[in-house]
Amino acid sequence: MWQRILTAVVAGGGFLAVLSLGGNAYLTLLAVIAGIAYGEYCEMRRISWFRVESVIGLLYVWLLFFLLAVPKPFAAISPFTVTIVFLFVWMLWTVISRNKVTVDTVGYLFVGAMYIGAGFAFMAATRFVQDGLWLSLFVIAATWVTDSGAYLVGKRWGKHKLWPAISPKKTVEGSIAGVVFASLTGILFGTLFKGSLFSLPNAFLLAVLISVLGQLGDLIESALKRANNVKDSGHLLPGHGGMLDRFDSLLFTFMCLHIFHLIG
Repeated sequence: MWQRILTAVVAGGGFLAVLSLGGNAYLTLLAVIAGIAYGEYCEMRRISWFRVESVIGLLYVWLLFFLLAVPKPFAAISPFTVTIVFLFVWMLWTVISRNKVTVDTVGYLFVGAMYIGAGFAFMAATRFVQDGLWLSLFVIAATWVTDSGAYLVGKRWGKHKLWPAISPKKTVEGSIAGVVFASLTGILFGTLFKGSLFSLPNAFLLAVLISVLGQLGDLIESALKRANNVKDSGHLLPGHGGMLDRFDSLLFTFMCLHIFHLIG
């Protein structure tokens, strides 16, 4: 527990400091984290970072990230066009490799690269909208409070399994506690920014939605890890696992919020 807390304070504090700076510093940090997360995603399937198909995926992650995060960086290139081109390159590589790289491997890498690249891109894009710092802090705070509340309550009082086939340790009690803690965070932000950024009811409802989405994002990665028979995506963050373990909820949350047009 102390290792988990120390990592959260040091790594979380550093991340929030760069978030407050914004601009190219935040963009660069997220691009680096996205690259590390994608490498962890490859390693979960025992695919080396340095294989050609992995490098193709990493390039796609970064290009998709910048195309979605930065307003019109290349006017003549669209994310859709880039996606089709990289998909064709991957498929061509299955032929060049004489089927040592299969379509199954390509599909796995393609889905992960799109998910990670787009998820981190929407995190970055949120920082660049009006009041982006406070919007980003709100989403991150509600998500992290959900995670911490669910972990602490579930570990101490959890009795009913939430979804044992996917994540045996998660409990219904922990999940409900996460939503409650997030709603309190919404009330706090709604009170502090009432009339400027949020109304109190909107902040409350948005925090509840963020909590639910964050838990779904966590379950998605749990299903992925279970399918690959691994406990954590990596070991870079002591007590937390890898980068993908730490950002799984945020990726899904920011992505869905942009799709719903609640932010941006």
